[in-house]
Amino acid sequence: VEGAFMQGLGLFTLEELHYSPRGVLLTRGPGSYKIPAFGDIPTTLTVSLLRDAPNDKAIFASKAVGEPPLFLASSVFFAIKDAISAARAESGIKGPFRLDSPASAERIRNACTDRFTKLCPPAEPGSFTPWSVQV
Repeated sequence: VEGAFMQGLGLFTLEELHYSPRGVLLTRGPGSYKIPAFGDIPTTLTVSLLRDAPNDKAIFASKAVGEPPLFLASSVFFAIKDAISAARAESGIKGPFRLDSPASAERIRNACTDRFTKLCPPAEPGSFTPWSVQV
């Protein structure tokens, strides 16, 4: 359960795929992109399993222990989105905004939209050669 939650944490916040303009995957493994490490585990992560709840229809009375905690990590993504909303409100910006997953540090910083992010406006399409392409 804890491992699946951490895998989801990486999925929703860290593991961003980058492709070259020719379609070559640049982030092929932990050497070229960040995956969760032991330092990323929350200091308080309490897990308890449901007792005395037989599941006769599953193999060896198993319960789903992978997918639910993996998706539970989306709560971290939405907490980050709420924090960005608060930062935007401090800058006088209200209303919806787009935040794609994974919520990388770059995406979080750009979504905050303050006087610093306005100093670097997005480049006009076609005015540069990208080093990486989002798919």
